Amino acid sequence: MKTFIVLPAILLANQLDFTNDTTVLGLRVAFGVAQGIQLLIAAYLYYVITSKNQQGRVRVPPAAVPSWAGGDETPAPPTEVTVCEYDLSELKKFATQVIMGLAIVSFIHYKWAVMPPLVVQAVLAPFNIWGLQLFQIHVLGKTEANDPKLKRPFPAEQGGLGSLFGMGGGDNNAAAADDTPADEDSQETTANTPSKKAKGGDDKKPSSKKKKKKTATTATKKTKATTTDLQKLD
Repeated sequence: MKTFIVLPAILLANQLDFTNDTTVLGLRVAFGVAQGIQLLIAAYLYYVITSKNQQGRVRVPPAAVPSWAGGDETPAPPTEVTVCEYDLSELKKFATQVIMGLAIVSFIHYKWAVMPPLVVQAVLAPFNIWGLQLFQIHVLGKTEANDPKLKRPFPAEQGGLGSLFGMGGGDNNAAAADDTPADEDSQETTANTPSKKAKGGDDKKPSSKKKKKKTATTATKKTKATTTDLQKLD
């Protein structure tokens, strides 16, 4: 979903006059306010989560590590934590993303005076807050009965630039893996099954032998008949 928000935000940024000091100041203020609101929401969520201190248990599967990064083929067992601990770990991820985005975009803007990232981050901020499961649960009061995505552990976030360029190939690889044995089986079947031409050749050989045998039998009978006729004449 965020991909479809980023593209219009970039188009909007291209329509703005970045040579106008008022426009530049407005973008900087909007960017700062948007990031500040996200951090304030994170601080409020921290207060709510620690106040509730829910002690229910959540089984968290280990983070998947790709094989090229040295991932072990044997998956690690899931860890069990309390609801409070799990929510705090998810909140930490969100706050880290906000701080890193703030630092990176601020550095790019300060170093090269690039303006579009300010627009994109300012536009994305409300959607980031609204899409945060912790915000839906602890602020809006929703439960997993309202939305299955709110069930802990939360599903991994999909999308981003990887999905935009078709890099999320987990299912495609699985499908390819399923197709490979089928292709091998079909090749084996083709190799083991004789062709029609070969079958035709095998059918013709016995008939040719039968024909030769029949001709030889006929010739023997004629020879015997001739011999008998000569004996009668004598």
